[in-house]
Amino acid sequence: MRRLIMAMLLTIFMAPLQASDIPLLSAGIGEEGREAHDDYSLKLVFFEQGGPYVANVRVRIYDQAGNQLIDHLSDGPWLFVDLAAGNYSVHAERQNGEAQGVKFMVDGRGQKLLSLRFTASE
Repeated sequence: MRRLIMAMLLTIFMAPLQASDIPLLSAGIGEEGREAHDDYSLKLVFFEQGGPYVANVRVRIYDQAGNQLIDHLSDGPWLFVDLAAGNYSVHAERQNGEAQGVKFMVDGRGQKLLSLRFTASE
């Protein structure tokens, strides 16, 4: 019984934050985290006005019909997502409540880069 409970707890805590089957990767921290990940169709970059990168951004991605596909807290300033070709929108929100959003298209012919700029923190 004890092993069963431990296995269930491990399953719960090891489960990905992402409920959908869309692959994603938070990155951008340290040298290793800044490697190219060209196999993802979308790269989101979060930064402050003036240059510093921003981490801990809640990212929600919606399809053209408004269905939420992704709800993920990016622990790094880069978020790679492998979306199919199509039209989407992204809503990104910092812990202080500041939000950015944009509509975009993934055309399936390479990686789409979206840079979301936030105001500088005080």
